Amino acid sequence: MDLASLASYGWLGTAMLGVATFVWKVRTDAREAALKRFDKFQEMEKISDTVGFKRVVALIYGDEAKPGEQLCDITDKEDFMDFYEQIALLVNSGLMMKQVALYMHGAVAIQAYDSEDFWKDTDDHRTDPYWSLFRDFCVQMKKLRQKYPDDKMPVRHFRL
Repeated sequence: MDLASLASYGWLGTAMLGVATFVWKVRTDAREAALKRFDKFQEMEKISDTVGFKRVVALIYGDEAKPGEQLCDITDKEDFMDFYEQIALLVNSGLMMKQVALYMHGAVAIQAYDSEDFWKDTDDHRTDPYWSLFRDFCVQMKKLRQKYPDDKMPVRHFRL
């Protein structure tokens, strides 16, 4: 092979290098995106560990307030609903699988949605259009829970 023939195949080497670089970049970006989603997931887990959030959970699971004391206030409930609206946005944007949202957060959201104590003193948040994302998320989680009776969720397929 002479130098001219070898040079004519240079484009092939360049193309192969370009494809390899593209594949490497796509894989690296996918890992970085998954890491960012995991960071957001951990950040949201910290929110669910706040005092106000825990007070709402206590309310919806039937804990009783001390006489003359309110277990949680409207701000706690709105922060609670806001948390679940953020989860709903992650699900609706395709950043979190519905099954993961149900597994990690769905039971508490459903419990709140079905709790009369939760909706008490909320100034009609049950019908307020500004909280429709929360209500829609809860309804989605209830429907999805019916697809997985007896805890038969596909946990091995969960991904961020």
